[in-house]
Amino acid sequence: MSRKLFLLCVAVMMLVAGGAAPAVAGQPNFEIFGGYYYSNEDGIDNDLTYGVRFGGRPAEQFGWQISGSLFDLNNDGNQIAGIGDANAFLIDASAQWFPGGGNFALFGGLGFGSVDVDLIGTTTDVSDDALTYHFGVSYIFQVGEKFYIRPDIRFREFTGDLYDSLDTEASVGFGWNF
Repeated sequence: MSRKLFLLCVAVMMLVAGGAAPAVAGQPNFEIFGGYYYSNEDGIDNDLTYGVRFGGRPAEQFGWQISGSLFDLNNDGNQIAGIGDANAFLIDASAQWFPGGGNFALFGGLGFGSVDVDLIGTTTDVSDDALTYHFGVSYIFQVGEKFYIRPDIRFREFTGDLYDSLDTEASVGFGWNF
């Protein structure tokens, strides 16, 4: 229930356009974000995620973004037999479309994901690397000329040998236009 409520709140924030200044085309931006990662893989925790994004908007209706994030997959006691700590490192390259040149964005693209797993009772670590793809929506709340707040919901398909899941990531970014 809390997952649905959180996603609903983020979606409502994206639909509220009152008072938000329009984003400016042509400005590169840098963003720090944090949020919650919902894994659909059995036995893996849903947990906090954080990272950085860099991008640009060369035209009113189109933009791009590169992001890197980290989250801990298995730290709250939901241990799978034989598996200790597990972390995911994700890099995404996104193309963005701003319908009508506004602040609402649809985006998607390719990425790279790496899941590292420590095996209990051994000195062995297992890594699973995969090409990922993602899609989602975001809204840019411009606060002044340089600062903005961006809620973001993204769905990521990770198809690897150990980790195979379509996950959801809901985050809020705090960014600066150069």
